[in-house]
Amino acid sequence: MSLEMISAEAALERGDYGQCLALLKEIEKKYPITTKEGSEIRMLMVTALMGQGNDKQALSLCRLLTHCKNDDIRESAKQLLSVLEAPSLPRQSNWSIKLPSIETTVISGKQINFGSNKTSKKQISKHPPTGPTKALDMGFSLIVLSILLLLTLILSGCIRINTEVEIAGPDLINMNWEIESNTKQILPWQIDFEDSIKNEITNINSTRDSKGMQKLKTKSLTSKEANLVLKQTFRVAADSAGFDINSPELILEEENFFIFIQQKLKLFIDLRDIPRVPGIEMNVIVKSNSKSNNTPLINQSLIQGEQNIIELETWRLNPLGIGLILILILLLISQILQTLRLKLGFGFPELPP
Repeated sequence: MSLEMISAEAALERGDYGQCLALLKEIEKKYPITTKEGSEIRMLMVTALMGQGNDKQALSLCRLLTHCKNDDIRESAKQLLSVLEAPSLPRQSNWSIKLPSIETTVISGKQINFGSNKTSKKQISKHPPTGPTKALDMGFSLIVLSILLLLTLILSGCIRINTEVEIAGPDLINMNWEIESNTKQILPWQIDFEDSIKNEITNINSTRDSKGMQKLKTKSLTSKEANLVLKQTFRVAADSAGFDINSPELILEEENFFIFIQQKLKLFIDLRDIPRVPGIEMNVIVKSNSKSNNTPLINQSLIQGEQNIIELETWRLNPLGIGLILILILLLISQILQTLRLKLGFGFPELPP
């Protein structure tokens, strides 16, 4: 165990949650969450965040730990998750004791100021009771309900997610995501999603601007690597939003015809288990860099509550096959030139004496 971990645990035991988080954030980047040390560090961070009362960040981090490979950490995270997600119950007034103000108190109808040696002779005025609390009028309740419903519809789905899959070459895929908020402001979900991506997936670079646009890009990946990154990205997005989702599947099949390569792309995205969110827009764009204008081959909107299947068949030149043909042509030309040289009586090429 490192010195920073020992110091962080000591700060946590004495209730110094701020220092504990500061020490853990220094070593957080050294250990990914997939490692044993990384999961232990983040479990300590969850405990410190709960001690500070920052349940929102603790809840987001705890959801990531429920997928940890370490059985003990995973079970502890699930127990903490049930505590964080539990609704807060109203506390009855007779469960606590209210102390009177130190400055003033009332004795036999007289008000005494402890900060002064003089006793006020003024009697405390007794106001008449206000009567029982009246229920809200129907009109006011309808107005408030309408405003809340309108805000829910506007704020819940003001986002557009574009997933771009580019076939860069034989068994090479580039993946990009554009997440844009229609409110022109970064939403809390986007911040949690980006933080989780940085902690869990190293193959993605993320950027965002002040106008609510967030971009995620990957380097060129093989089809198997791209499929893994796609699964991880969807899982992190679902965890940040607080719901479960079936893992998507990306399959790239290739058949070599020496000069040409036939590529068949299949993409399965199952959205049947996620709740319907009004106003959210999700699109999948498939491109191929073999096209001169790089126009999308497919631009399809995903349908919520259904299993979306995207299929594409494309052809591209095989650089290896074309190189072999060029080599054969050069050898043939060399042989023809050598035959002509012999017929002209020059003989075989010789080294100078």
